[in-house]
Amino acid sequence: MKKFSILFSLVLLVFAACKNDPANGGNGDGKTIEEVTTPKEGNVKGIGTLAEAQEFMELSPNIEKSYIQWTGSNASGSSHTGTIKLLDGGFHIIRGNLKHGTFTINMGSIEVTDLSGSDKADLEGHLKDSDFFDIQKYPTGQFAIMGLTLPDSPNSGITHNLKGELTLKGITKEIEVPVNLELQGDNIMVTSPEFTINRTDWDIKYKSGLIGTMKDKIINDDIKLKINVVVPVKAG
Repeated sequence: MKKFSILFSLVLLVFAACKNDPANGGNGDGKTIEEVTTPKEGNVKGIGTLAEAQEFMELSPNIEKSYIQWTGSNASGSSHTGTIKLLDGGFHIIRGNLKHGTFTINMGSIEVTDLSGSDKADLEGHLKDSDFFDIQKYPTGQFAIMGLTLPDSPNSGITHNLKGELTLKGITKEIEVPVNLELQGDNIMVTSPEFTINRTDWDIKYKSGLIGTMKDKIINDDIKLKINVVVPVKAG
């Protein structure tokens, strides 16, 4: 069963955006992932007994059911919430090892969920323009996997920590994402509790305190995120 533990730990790599070419195992920038495994093995909740891993397996998220939730707030304490969809994603596992994979965020899918009508349209348009994510120039975001480990405490409320490189607006920064993996029927659910990224790390500084914005006009630099990804695992 050791192979199963490694395989399903690797399902987290649905988040991977390694920019690899499946034909040659490369990622377009001279880096090649030969193998990704977890340093400490652990059980994924609900896995049970599954069929023997295939020599070659390709897994992809359900794009329609997968999304990222976001929350942004300002100095007064008011906030807005919304979602971002995936554009595409998938990875290949060969003899239990990840060789190449992609995960692409569709920045043009940014949606505001707490407003309606013209207010909703105005905020969505602003988030997509050059003050924020500049989707005309940078229509997609990506994530490149760097490592997957178990949490230090078994009572931490998560099953794994995912370290990777997030690229937004052409800028790449390392982040760590707390995640949960759970098999539900024929899908592995990849979810996270709320975590934060600092938008200024990706040169998104509109009304940031870093550029001298008046205190009562500041938009907080931290963006709160939650991951909800559905990965079908039925062998074909």
